[in-house]
Amino acid sequence: MRHASMNRIYRLVWSHVQQAWVIVSERTRGQGKKVSRRLAAAAALSAASALAMAGPSGGAVTAGSGSISQSGNTTTVTQGSQNLSVNWQSFNTSSGEKVNFVQPSASAIAVNRIQDVNATQFMGQLNANGQVYLINPNGILFGAGAQVNVGSLVASTLDINDAALGSSTRNFSGMGSGSIVNQGSINSANGGYVAFLGKQVSNQGSIATTAGTTALAAGSDVTLSFAGNNLVSLRVNQSTLDSLSGNGGLIQADGGTVLLSAGARDAVLASVVNNTGIIQARSVQNVNGTIVLEAGSHGTATNSGTLDASGRSAGETGGTVKLLGGTVAQTSGGRIDVTGDAGGGTAYVGGNFLGAGPEQNATSTTVATGSSIDASAISNGDGGRVALWSDGTTRFDGSIAARGGAWSGNGGAVETSGVKLKIGSTASVNTLAPRGSAGNWLLDPSDIKIGSIAFWGSNYGIDVDSAVLTAALNNGNVTIKTSRAG
Repeated sequence: MRHASMNRIYRLVWSHVQQAWVIVSERTRGQGKKVSRRLAAAAALSAASALAMAGPSGGAVTAGSGSISQSGNTTTVTQGSQNLSVNWQSFNTSSGEKVNFVQPSASAIAVNRIQDVNATQFMGQLNANGQVYLINPNGILFGAGAQVNVGSLVASTLDINDAALGSSTRNFSGMGSGSIVNQGSINSANGGYVAFLGKQVSNQGSIATTAGTTALAAGSDVTLSFAGNNLVSLRVNQSTLDSLSGNGGLIQADGGTVLLSAGARDAVLASVVNNTGIIQARSVQNVNGTIVLEAGSHGTATNSGTLDASGRSAGETGGTVKLLGGTVAQTSGGRIDVTGDAGGGTAYVGGNFLGAGPEQNATSTTVATGSSIDASAISNGDGGRVALWSDGTTRFDGSIAARGGAWSGNGGAVETSGVKLKIGSTASVNTLAPRGSAGNWLLDPSDIKIGSIAFWGSNYGIDVDSAVLTAALNNGNVTIKTSRAG
């Protein structure tokens, strides 16, 4: 099976067929016009449409107790029960409009089912002290000027049964064809969550969930798991064709978790998880951050931006980053940072050490020239752990560091392995420790051919450039194992 390109760039375009915003490859051609012209025209049309259809309309309470009032440019939903469900004919807002939810507590949930034949275009302000669920099968766009401040938020093309709202596992399912896209600013309360669910989900603006969770899940059936009001995990149960979970903006969840997932783990349909922006989940008050990008077994997970789970404040350790899928790539300019003042963190690209962890193993893993992974301790403590793994081919041309702290600590552990392993002349690994013992770089392919690319050339069939190993021995220990005899 041919996998999706690892260097795709995506655009947001208006589909006249679906009457919704959709995410497409930059290669996609318009019907007789350039994509850029269509995008500009669509943006102008959507802005005019938003003004013409300004303000949520047709709101009716269907479950629970509550009231809806409108005064000028402000719509207020006052929630009387713990859970509330409202059907809306539309939920569009222009830039000067506000929607306020007044809820009994932070644990209260207001489900808003938007029965619009078009995608919701939210350009204004949304404020809530509890949890707000916006559901429109045709998609939701938070425009560039949108400002969302809530306890927690779910924006979804998939529906949920009201009976599941009080459960610790909440299932969302459906065949909504629209996309969930953020170009604005979305902020949850401390410890809250923001979840985008649907066939294609994308952040192009900013999302902040300090000490909480940001989850972008692409599929037609998704389960969210909770501990109290905290979103702790997600599972994509069923994939859709061309599912995409992407970030081209800024996601911040310091002391929390960021999850980007597309496609069920055992799905046969191709899916894409793509980060071109910045995802930050730094350690806060000794609570490590976690970042997971995971495509299905036939999916592609790519990082060409920054994945930052570092712990740079005094006494903090680095967190965890996982980049997983069938085809996994960190392209030039991509950066993973799990450094920590008191110890490095963990980075898994394509799988765990020796491919033996619970993480999904890739069939192809690439870390390109000009990309970096750093799991070093900064002041004290040991370097962290970095694994590049695939059950097929692993290609390593970037840089990896897992150094010990400047004042104390040992070097960390690095593995670059696959059934077939290719390490180019631009690769580098550093596990030194100024005040401790150096760490180790493990190479564990089925077979390996070591030679000088400078002498023999790149077409001689060399798997590992000997100059890279020589430099690595000056920067730590190197262990080479092969499973093939002879």
